[in-house]
Amino acid sequence: MKRDNWQKGMVGEEAAAKFLKKKNFKILKRNFRNRYGEVDIVAEKNNRVIFVEVKTKFGEGFGEPWEMVGRRKLGQIKRMGKIYLSQHNMMNSWCRIDVVGVWMKDGKVEKIEHWEDVRSVDLRI
Repeated sequence: MKRDNWQKGMVGEEAAAKFLKKKNFKILKRNFRNRYGEVDIVAEKNNRVIFVEVKTKFGEGFGEPWEMVGRRKLGQIKRMGKIYLSQHNMMNSWCRIDVVGVWMKDGKVEKIEHWEDVRSVDLRI
């Protein structure tokens, strides 16, 4: 079951990346991970680094995608953002966290929504 969910999630992440590219986002990295966590997509637009959490839904339950990104997950994304910026010598970059919701039905993308700046973060040191 877990592997099936992972595969479905990857389909959602691929759809989200294509969606963001159409909106003129430059994808810097997908599935940036280490022992502290993971960021689904790291992108850039208008000189701002955007850390994107993708939530893929397959039914009506469990609320809306942005509701599935709680305080704990936002904290993890912020920590991962600091690590990413440090590793890429970008510590003076302005950043934000976005959420992309992907709704799937019968194996196909039905709808995509993008919530920008769910949390502005200043990761500069």
